[in-house]
Amino acid sequence: MVSVYYDINLSSTPSIDSAAAVKIALQDMGNPPHPKVVGPGKPIFAASNANLPLRPEGMHLVYIVEIFPDSVKSYPYFWKYYLDALGGHILYKQNESVGRE
Repeated sequence: MVSVYYDINLSSTPSIDSAAAVKIALQDMGNPPHPKVVGPGKPIFAASNANLPLRPEGMHLVYIVEIFPDSVKSYPYFWKYYLDALGGHILYKQNESVGRE
């Protein structure tokens, strides 16, 4: 099922840059010594739903950052962060398996 939003009352200009988003996620992970960071690209609009339970619920401008615990060692998982590009806080994070589609 597709949700349609007709009135999105959010700025499309982020108040933090992508480097700040990465720093926030790394701090949340405890600043691992040799992380591998994937992303973020440009911020996107994302809405809360059953598969993406952003808190608080609603529409958000987000950076998506994926961080592997170590860039040298192979890990079977990574952390995927959804960071508020307007407020600079973590909306949601999840631990994902490598190779998950």
